Amino acid sequence: MKHSFFHLFGILLIVLCFFLAGCDNDDPNDEQSADGTPAGDDDQAVDDDDDNDDDNNDDNDDDNDDDNDDNDDAFYPPDQTGPYPVGVTTIYFTDESRWQLWGLRYRELPLEIWYPSTGVGGVPNDMTAMVGDLPDWAWSVLGLVYGDYMDSLLAITTTAMRDAEPDTTDGPFPVIFFSHGISALRFQNFTLCEHLASHGFVVVAPDHYDGAIFTNIPGEAVILFNPATLVTGLIDRPPDVDFIYQSLLNLPQDGSLAASIPLDLTIFGLSGHSYGGLTSMQVGPEFDYIDAIAPLNPIFLDYYPPSFDKPFFMLQSDQDEIVGIGNDWTRGAFDQSNSDKKIHLLLKRGSHYSATDACQLLPRWFIRPANGCDNPERIDPLLANYISYSYMTAFFKSVLMEDERYNDYLLVNHFPVELELTTQWAETPAVN
Repeated sequence: MKHSFFHLFGILLIVLCFFLAGCDNDDPNDEQSADGTPAGDDDQAVDDDDDNDDDNNDDNDDDNDDDNDDNDDAFYPPDQTGPYPVGVTTIYFTDESRWQLWGLRYRELPLEIWYPSTGVGGVPNDMTAMVGDLPDWAWSVLGLVYGDYMDSLLAITTTAMRDAEPDTTDGPFPVIFFSHGISALRFQNFTLCEHLASHGFVVVAPDHYDGAIFTNIPGEAVILFNPATLVTGLIDRPPDVDFIYQSLLNLPQDGSLAASIPLDLTIFGLSGHSYGGLTSMQVGPEFDYIDAIAPLNPIFLDYYPPSFDKPFFMLQSDQDEIVGIGNDWTRGAFDQSNSDKKIHLLLKRGSHYSATDACQLLPRWFIRPANGCDNPERIDPLLANYISYSYMTAFFKSVLMEDERYNDYLLVNHFPVELELTTQWAETPAVN
């Protein structure tokens, strides 16, 4: 179901207001570990983790004792790393149906793919590999932007192995599309994406052309962020989702690593952060192949198409300095959806970037106390990531893989100090 011009215009006004209100704010932090394990605020994070493990292990033992006939697979707690080693690779798509005035070229979409692997082969995935080869001038600009933090940025290594051998035994695997925020990057939530991949999902995330801080086409061009994408993104991003979906459906079987990743595109989820959350909410009702959506800190009008009745996950932050002024409107859209499987997470001390890897990735001079990085009054980003990926994994396991055992985690508030959880699940509303 396509949004009307009036609806898009209303969203645009909100986007512009939020951008003007929040343009002074962004965030980063070098206190995160690459594996996403809660740290920093160690007592709180570790205590929560231990409690969850104990509770979940007890629940899991009970669940595994009386598995139903519909699902005899092993149970892997969503708040722990899944059974699969994670591989990651980058491919490039060009949409030759869309010529771009910004950059004077066809719309090019670098695509990061995180996938379950065998654990064989590959090299450690570091920031240099994720960014890709850049011309000297671009490295010089990055050096000016990041200053003394540049070496630390490039030294970041994630838990995935680049170009590791895909697991072709257990697949095909359901696919989740992740859409980045305005002037962000496709790997802004690599911790979340790697965690989902470890649990048997393939996660794909593009750089939206001219909507990312830069789009690197190695050996050809570096496309810088275009401020006009605050407007044009409302029109350009939904076709990006469909173009990538169709391109994956028709991926040439040319013997490449990407072609060997077993994709089950009949099961397709959608997530995104901030403007990417808006994208996921736009696109959810538009394409029938989308089975569930899970926006993080999105922006939206107090309206949602009544025709949308698919599973709906939303995370918001109570202290969101970028889009928080519209949290009530966005929540209103969530409440109006006709899904009977809805879950809403509100991080009580959360910032706009808390449930992302921005505190590792953004320049040091972007750090502001309001952004939630290095701020003891805000939730530790590691803990926020942990909460986000634990609940989202349980959500997608339940609704995409149809494994109801994950409801035991999904429908309970494991972090009452930090989280307000509201669920409406199979017509059984509850507030924790």
